[in-house]
Amino acid sequence: PIFLHSHLKLMPQTRKPDNLHLLKGTYRKDRHGDPDKKLKVNAPFPACPSWIPSHAKTEWARIKKLMEASKVITGCDAAVMTQYCLLYADMRELQLDFSAAKHSQLRISAQELGLTPSARSKITVTKDDDDEF
Repeated sequence: PIFLHSHLKLMPQTRKPDNLHLLKGTYRKDRHGDPDKKLKVNAPFPACPSWIPSHAKTEWARIKKLMEASKVITGCDAAVMTQYCLLYADMRELQLDFSAAKHSQLRISAQELGLTPSARSKITVTKDDDDEF
């Protein structure tokens, strides 16, 4: 039988991270920008709150180890990082009872922190040479 696919809506592809393009040899300055002009934040990773439970502290340490060098997560992200780690700890503890709403909140906070491949690919703030600040 012949199937017509005109009724299907295609989802746009999520943007691939720059480092993936570099690995595959498909990185192009005209599409992805000049890596030397990308903004580099020089702020420390936020300190882990002492009051969060142990599973949340473990996740905080894991994320810090993976993301500290990237300078994407800084002190101003402490509240979102705390929310992410608390939700992650809840997911580990509740497992099958972890609600869809909490799962959605966890996913959103992970995206906010740049912890997903598609979120990291969107971190392309560039600095302007003409800007005095």
